[in-house]
Amino acid sequence: SGTSSAGNSGSLYVGSGAATGGRGGAVTVSVGSGTSGAGGAMTIQAGETTTGDSGGSIYLRPGSSGSGTAGAVYLYDGAGTQRVMVGPSTVSVSAAVLDIDASSSITINAGTSMTVHAPSGLSFEDTYVYGFEVSSGTVSSGSVTVNSMSGKVTSETTSLASGSSESWTLTNSRITTSSIVLVSTLTGCSLVSSAVPAAGSATVTVFNADGSACGSAYVLGFIVLNPYA
Repeated sequence: SGTSSAGNSGSLYVGSGAATGGRGGAVTVSVGSGTSGAGGAMTIQAGETTTGDSGGSIYLRPGSSGSGTAGAVYLYDGAGTQRVMVGPSTVSVSAAVLDIDASSSITINAGTSMTVHAPSGLSFEDTYVYGFEVSSGTVSSGSVTVNSMSGKVTSETTSLASGSSESWTLTNSRITTSSIVLVSTLTGCSLVSSAVPAAGSATVTVFNADGSACGSAYVLGFIVLNPYA
């Protein structure tokens, strides 16, 4: 639309007419083909402002449906291959290589679960990884409940004799029959420990390999590793 030296400039609307008893007409905007040089470009640019207000925005919105499925937005590459689809409930991106760069941080949230699949492996390079699910508990009457992927468990026993062993149950909703449950001594005497998984729990056996009895309660650390289902 035209420029203005005072006040708002004009507007430009492109659309097809509404229809009764049929469907609305389509609108196509395209750049013509050529026989030499680079293909012509198409630029869609919102308005800028020299004031403290916000610049103009660009909106792409598919059609709604009274009783069917709403439309979607599709982006294709120059070869006609669909690369991006934004639908009513799904956004899909397809590419041989996908790069996402952020100067500060990237946040991805999922309402239920998240699946990361890479047949050749998943590399964190030299990155510090943290935020793993951790909790703790103390054994009482031969069992303790700690519903997390990792954690600390303090024993009920305070004087496990040399050469003696004891077993207690770790109840944990993260453990399945195919889980790998690793346990290790954090504080206390020299202990050898193992864990046998079951559905929702693991039986932990601890052996005192010291030449004397433990002088206090011991603390074990554990981590649950679950295979891909």
